[in-house]
Amino acid sequence: MHNPMAALSLRTQIATVFTVLLVTTAVLLSLLLGERTRKRIEADASLTLFVMTDNLARIVASELHQISTEVLAIAGDSTLWGSGLNAEPNRLALRRLQIMRPDFIWVGQADTRGIVRHASDGLLQGQDVSHLTWFRQGQRSLYVGDLRENPVISQRQPPAPSGEALRYLDFSAPILSGEQVLGVLGVHTRWDWLRQVIDVLQPPQTARFQLSFFVFNREGELIYAPNGLGPKLRAASQRLPFAPRNMDENYGPRSQGQPLPARIVAWQDGQSYLTTAVRLQALNAASDLGWHIVARLPESMAYADARAARLEALGLGLALALFGGLMTWFVSGRISADLRGITAAVQAVHAKQTENTLPVLRSSAEVRVLSSSLHIMLERLLHVREDMEATIRQRTSELEAANYALAQQARTDVLTGLLTRRGFEDQTRQVLAAARRGRFPLCVIMFDVDHFKRINDTLGHDVGDLVLQRLAATLRQRLRGSDVLARYGGEEFVALLPDTDLQGARAIAEAMVRAVAQEEHAPYGRITISAGVAAGLDDKLDMNELLHRADAALYEAKGQGRNRVCLDPASVQGSPS
Repeated sequence: MHNPMAALSLRTQIATVFTVLLVTTAVLLSLLLGERTRKRIEADASLTLFVMTDNLARIVASELHQISTEVLAIAGDSTLWGSGLNAEPNRLALRRLQIMRPDFIWVGQADTRGIVRHASDGLLQGQDVSHLTWFRQGQRSLYVGDLRENPVISQRQPPAPSGEALRYLDFSAPILSGEQVLGVLGVHTRWDWLRQVIDVLQPPQTARFQLSFFVFNREGELIYAPNGLGPKLRAASQRLPFAPRNMDENYGPRSQGQPLPARIVAWQDGQSYLTTAVRLQALNAASDLGWHIVARLPESMAYADARAARLEALGLGLALALFGGLMTWFVSGRISADLRGITAAVQAVHAKQTENTLPVLRSSAEVRVLSSSLHIMLERLLHVREDMEATIRQRTSELEAANYALAQQARTDVLTGLLTRRGFEDQTRQVLAAARRGRFPLCVIMFDVDHFKRINDTLGHDVGDLVLQRLAATLRQRLRGSDVLARYGGEEFVALLPDTDLQGARAIAEAMVRAVAQEEHAPYGRITISAGVAAGLDDKLDMNELLHRADAALYEAKGQGRNRVCLDPASVQGSPS
């Protein structure tokens, strides 16, 4: 058989064959490095998007739980409702609830017949609401209703910025005086708090990446979309993109072939996005609305770095391969032996033995130039891979820092520097577990600033913030390092005292009350605080019960004239003499 290469000179044959070999090797190495980098970037982007979505879902679930718990606590406070529905303290308590929660646009109480006895701004007062779902369900137990429209309330509210119809969540619970049901406490809250939570928790740089969060209900219908996208997507029949996997499967080690927690999905707006979904894990049965938090990132943004890295590696490899092919034109003499050595080195690199590289051969000037060029080519390819991996590590570090900042924002109160309620709950789990194992005493003190609303109304909220900051500093200075101190809400603070009995906690609380009353600061002068103390009685005690008893004791201190400490009666009976 005729060999077409036989008519060519040896130099031409060597140049042709070697150039083809270099181009092939460069393409294989570039594709290999680019593909590995692409997969790593895709996995990191998928997991990061899922973690951010999971964090948002946990905060939304916590907010629903907190609102429902507050409604249930007030409705079940026997000391509040002991004088009936029309007592003045009841009205003040509902007014205080609405002030502490600006999103509570309507707070009302209805008697057992369904007649609204008292409501914020007089809305629906005297009307019959016995036919409404929140009243019927609230007569039996805590109730959290899914999103709905309310034309009566919407008439008094400014329109939504997106132009969509205003929607609200219903919360209700039976009003109890002892075992007797006096009526139903109802709350309607704006849906805008979810937008505020997303705006606060979403890192600033996500706007550049066009990251968006959505909420779908139990039936897979879109109920929240940012930037006015809701009407457009609902008109296009956008549904829940896919059912989320079990949480442990996403956070656990990923085996070969296991799908990532985020995937590319074509949305009804005509574009494809890297999408992940997390089902809201409700913290109580009433707030289990079956919502799904969904995040999406445009495919072009999610994998832009992967595509750029692959093309850069391929282009550089081809350019250097062609340059090396030209250099082979000058090869002569002992080129065959040198070629075998070079081929062996290239095969070692192709076999992922990246610690090996092409040797610089010195048998002749031509061979030395060729081998040196190839050596530089592969070194630069490996350097490109190292640069890409460094970029990946930097991006991962930035995302981890953003997630850490989100977690810190959720656990630390910005005004006082103390723990928030969520941060307090996280730390108290460990303290409570240690107390149960060691069977040592445990006490909770609830503090509240007396007449704090008067300070805000007369001196302004800036002075009110200053009062809270100085009170937080005073409490922190007088507590031990092992004690857990948090701002529990508004002007209310809570301290968990491990290894402290009831009398010791009482002494600490009284010292706090005296110290605060003796301090005088400009511009507000002196303030006083009230405190309620409760002690753990056995190893089965739940922290929520302990907090509830301390809060009840705090209300008793308020009722006795403020600037004093009251003990929880159950703690006194269970305390050793």
